[in-house]
Amino acid sequence: RVFYLLSYNFISRESGSTILNRLKRQGIDFICIDEGQRTKVRDDVKASKCRTKLESMISDIRSEKPRTKVLMLTATPVPNTVSEGKSLLTLVTGTKKGYNKITTYNSLQNMAKMHSALQLHSLRYKKRFKNKKGNAIRLNPEIVEVKANYRLREHSKKLNNVGFLGMEQIALEAKLPRMLKELKQRKHKVIIFTKFVTGIVDRIAEICHENKISCTYYTGSDKSGLTGRQEFYNGAQVLIASSAISEGIDRLQDYCNELWFIGQGWTYTEREQTIGRIYRTGQTKSVTVLTFEAVINGCLLYTSDAADE
Repeated sequence: RVFYLLSYNFISRESGSTILNRLKRQGIDFICIDEGQRTKVRDDVKASKCRTKLESMISDIRSEKPRTKVLMLTATPVPNTVSEGKSLLTLVTGTKKGYNKITTYNSLQNMAKMHSALQLHSLRYKKRFKNKKGNAIRLNPEIVEVKANYRLREHSKKLNNVGFLGMEQIALEAKLPRMLKELKQRKHKVIIFTKFVTGIVDRIAEICHENKISCTYYTGSDKSGLTGRQEFYNGAQVLIASSAISEGIDRLQDYCNELWFIGQGWTYTEREQTIGRIYRTGQTKSVTVLTFEAVINGCLLYTSDAADE
């Protein structure tokens, strides 16, 4: 048997077309697409070069060998829109006719149809991890609720101008005292996750610095916390991270077994994928996941049903 291994970056290059054209003539029997979420169509008007080339290659292979099997692997099975889900299904199944009745409009009816279609062509598997002694690695989720009363009229401009980000910034101020208290009780490494970055990351870092708690970063613009071969976190106790950490990062489980959600993502899948950075093969300790929730003036700003197993 002969196997060919291609990266998405290679496929996207001009030179990638030459290799793809050669593969079409090899009589391919099976195609496995890892990290399949990277092939979805995010822009209905203009698909990425990688998606366009990959779809063309698979289509040509199927035209010569209709029974060629295609398997897609992804830890992010929940698409953000109906059109994204549809683009994944058409790539795997090789047909668009079966989904003509599912338009790209994000209505409840279309979402229900897409959910049914995804179930017909997908299999979900959640792995349970064990340590070297064969004992199960426990996952301990915990909700940390904090309460505060504010004169929100003073914050109305922030809420009107930046919407959800403004809510997160207000909620953060209620969470910081409890976050600081929890940090002072720990000596081991902790990942503090936030979906939003502006006015959040710098504020968390400021509190850490004021209290002589060492911290570093892994965000879209600053990945200094996990660079090179030096010890992860650059020797710091706290890694302040955004969504950038949720995909493609390994070895965190060697250094950390505690993750705090100061701000959450929009989907349960995004949350699970973030937890999967430390709750994975190689972890030897029980994993603790703290979810900080803010009750402002008696109102819970957002729920964290995702925190429940």
